[in-house]
Amino acid sequence: MKKHLVILILISALLSSCMKLGMGRLDRNDQKEIINELTTLLMSSYIFEDVAMEMSGQLKKQFKNGAYDSLTDPQDFAKALEKEMVKISHDSHLWFIFSPGYVQTIKKRIKDEEKGGAGVTPKDLRRYKEMNYGFAETKILEGNIGYMRISSFVDTAFGAAKTVALQNLKKLKGTQSIIIDLRANRGGYASMSDLIYSCFFPEPILLNTIICRKDKSQVKNYSYRVEGLNFKQDLYILIDAESYSAAEGFAYTMQKHGRALLIGEKTAGGAHSSDRLVVWDYFAIQLPVIYTEHPITKSDWEGTGVIPDIKAGKEKAMDIALKLISENE
Repeated sequence: MKKHLVILILISALLSSCMKLGMGRLDRNDQKEIINELTTLLMSSYIFEDVAMEMSGQLKKQFKNGAYDSLTDPQDFAKALEKEMVKISHDSHLWFIFSPGYVQTIKKRIKDEEKGGAGVTPKDLRRYKEMNYGFAETKILEGNIGYMRISSFVDTAFGAAKTVALQNLKKLKGTQSIIIDLRANRGGYASMSDLIYSCFFPEPILLNTIICRKDKSQVKNYSYRVEGLNFKQDLYILIDAESYSAAEGFAYTMQKHGRALLIGEKTAGGAHSSDRLVVWDYFAIQLPVIYTEHPITKSDWEGTGVIPDIKAGKEKAMDIALKLISENE
């Protein structure tokens, strides 16, 4: 019965979509409505007001000039709008797609959050558990060198994530030096990176300031004491072109505070935190709504990436770290 109900809901959504889109095609009035909704979101929430104004103005100008008249296919139209926005913003976290199915996922997530839900599904929790909550490998190498590879920063509130993190971090106690490998880590949640930061500073320090333009809030984010964990060892962080978002943030923060040496490739350059929202019922936007300001640089790594202290191909970064450690004994 439940399966039949889900099928009926999907069919209903599809029929509704077809009716509104004229059997899958956009007319000029549809395009105008979509652009109006989209630019309203940009102007109210995108992190930089001047950039939001420029993007909004360009979209409306292009529409007025008929640049989108031939783009009656909603996917082509979405790609064209996204291209214009990214060309102006250079923001790798900003995207815009046509996807009625994904829109239903967003709507469900919003409803769950309104009800006080954590926004994580049982399926997500199983996946996090299977990946050991992002702690892919922790071991002690020859010469008493601690090595930890983190594949993802999982929210410490999800399942046993915090417990597993602390278990892995405690394995590094008593080592001579520590290597944290963030190659191919695509990011995740700040709560996990904050926990790991906090194990490497003897006293709480200001890590960054989190700024949201929509509600004009600024939250200062400090490290904190983690009982039984206060690493004083030299720290080496391995990064590559696939290191992204929260992984970049961890490397950037540790580098700028002078707490780690970065080895590898320039990272991807995605700094902004985003929300996923619905536009015109059938389009979805990932909209950067929060940016992070480092207390020393007064900036972040958006667009520029994190620059390693020692540049090396990703396949050579580990060998270089080990060589440096042996030379510093």
